[in-house]
Amino acid sequence: THLYYDKKTKTMVLMWNCKGENSKNTLKLRTSIDGINWTEEVAIWSGSQNTSDMASPSLWYNSAAEKWVCLGHNVVDAARSVRMITSSDLLTGWDAEPTVVTFPALSGRKWWHSWFTVLESGRVVGVAMDNDGGIGSPGYVYVCQSIDGGMSIESAWIAGSTNAELYRPTALFLEREGNIEVVVIHSKLSTNFFYLQKLRSLESRTYEDESAVVGGLLSHASRAKSRAILIADDFNRADSNTGLGVTLD
Repeated sequence: THLYYDKKTKTMVLMWNCKGENSKNTLKLRTSIDGINWTEEVAIWSGSQNTSDMASPSLWYNSAAEKWVCLGHNVVDAARSVRMITSSDLLTGWDAEPTVVTFPALSGRKWWHSWFTVLESGRVVGVAMDNDGGIGSPGYVYVCQSIDGGMSIESAWIAGSTNAELYRPTALFLEREGNIEVVVIHSKLSTNFFYLQKLRSLESRTYEDESAVVGGLLSHASRAKSRAILIADDFNRADSNTGLGVTLD
């Protein structure tokens, strides 16, 4: 199951994966405003039982794109691909065919379960578990992040050993002035372990600092009109001494 709190509507959204019902793997959800009274379940997506799945689903709202996002694992496929579906409406209109997400596992490993959410800054963060490809095999737990809404994900930190039986972790992320602290909670049989790890430290800049960095790229007039402009480039775009490669902005 996955529980998401929508601050905009002050509503809890509970999602789960129902496996094998009518030869389908189906994502369902209920909502509640008090945690006691819940709406009737609604099926929002289904795939063939033996070929298409969205196991261990994560749900969040992408306010920039004005879309709901669900990330899940196709555990019935040998590639164990991580996939995404989206919709502008929570209850209807979800993509029938998921899009595979760029989320490379370590050599000889495959993703098994994960949990993702979105921070106030819009950064998608989460924790993921891998294994050697065997169903029910133990694996590592990774702290992960995405800066493009979840279409590409990088893993940043590993907790535990390969035989630690770290299973379907969840986490609490605290974002303060560019620093992210994360408490990872996962299960090992009947025992709970708690890990505290800072995911990444980022320099906190004021708007004036950013304007100085951007420099001549923005005129004073345009800066005055919009104080939310931020231009960034990771320069990993196949540049050469004769021209620029593919832009990332």
